[in-house]
Amino acid sequence: MEPSPLDSGTPVQAGPQWGSPLPPPPRSSVAPERTFPEAPPTGFGPEPGTPASQPVNPLANPMFSPPPSSTPQVTPSTPPDGRRGRWWPALLAGLIIGGLLTAGGFWLGQNVGDDEPVETALPAVESEDSPVAAPTVSIVPSETAEPVAAVAAAVTPSVVGIRTDFGEGSGISWTDDMVITNAHVVGESTVLTVLLPDGRELSGTVVGKDDRRDVAVVEVDQAILTPAVFAESDSVEVGQLAVAVGSPFGLDQSVTAGIVSALNRIVPNDLNGASALVAMVQTDAPINPGNSGGALADREGRVVGMNTSIRTAGGVNASVGVGFAVPSDTVLLIAERIVNGQSLDTGFLGVSLQNSVTDPVGALVTEVTAGTAAEGAGIEAGDVIVRVEEARIESTGDLAAQIQIRNPGESVEIELVRDGENLVVIADLGSN
Repeated sequence: MEPSPLDSGTPVQAGPQWGSPLPPPPRSSVAPERTFPEAPPTGFGPEPGTPASQPVNPLANPMFSPPPSSTPQVTPSTPPDGRRGRWWPALLAGLIIGGLLTAGGFWLGQNVGDDEPVETALPAVESEDSPVAAPTVSIVPSETAEPVAAVAAAVTPSVVGIRTDFGEGSGISWTDDMVITNAHVVGESTVLTVLLPDGRELSGTVVGKDDRRDVAVVEVDQAILTPAVFAESDSVEVGQLAVAVGSPFGLDQSVTAGIVSALNRIVPNDLNGASALVAMVQTDAPINPGNSGGALADREGRVVGMNTSIRTAGGVNASVGVGFAVPSDTVLLIAERIVNGQSLDTGFLGVSLQNSVTDPVGALVTEVTAGTAAEGAGIEAGDVIVRVEEARIESTGDLAAQIQIRNPGESVEIELVRDGENLVVIADLGSN
């Protein structure tokens, strides 16, 4: 494909494309997940329905946590005959040993990530344009002995299956009558079937979709869904527990677990010719064809991302531990734009770029297009852009992803380095 006219001085090479959709799969089959080849990811494509036996086509902030767990208080008892003098040494020794065991158990829990101390929880992300108030946060107790099981119990009621004429995928209940899923899962469908966790089927209508960010919204005919709780993206940390829920290969309500492997992985998306770069959450939680549109959740049962694509190696057409999820903030932002009838165009800055190979690290401006937001902001060739709003810029991909997620006409603060001096400019983004 051609490089996006937005902020990319390094051409993005065209990648392999998907073939024509296959006939509708049997119930036990699923739309294959988009996967990456050995080369760096180059784009997304539609996800045709494929029987499970067929190979998958290759592709390319505030902290949070539950209330602190209460520690049982040890109350020494007095022996029936009141002989305290003979009991206190044993009692003291017991308290010391108990304290050491408690400390040892807590240390172990911290290292395996099962007992992280917690205090408060934030509600789900919402905005003035949101069609429904965020649901109350349901916290998974931090002291649970089976954190993955607890997360699965909290999340699975909100994860649904989606069946179209060409394949199957997954979805996340957003409100009591709306589901968020991938644009490539719904494809060109306008009506589809939503499969509830209890086996019931509902008729769904596609409200709209954004091919660039691979997000779609489906409305069902009954307001009986269990809305998921979404975490803010800046609460996610590399190394934290990540639990994926979806329908890989048509196996409804499947749960896999791993960790968050990386944040802000810039992944090209070229679905139906709509090019964009998306900053993704990378995880090693196994996701496979059919997981598309399903939930990636944290240890508290909150959705941190929507599983979207995988990377493959050699002839392997399933999970090799490198999966990508659209971050929760991006999912909600695009979903709200869809239901509110807002433009899905991406912001446009108007610069050609290359990665800075010297200090400072950032996106080096090689050319400024006349009449664009960049020229209006006073950006010049030779400037190195190092920040957009609160986001640090270390590469051209970082900059493109930050600009493309914003609305045309939005004003953004950009920090750049010119001749060793840091400058801050305001750019009023154009449309792409």
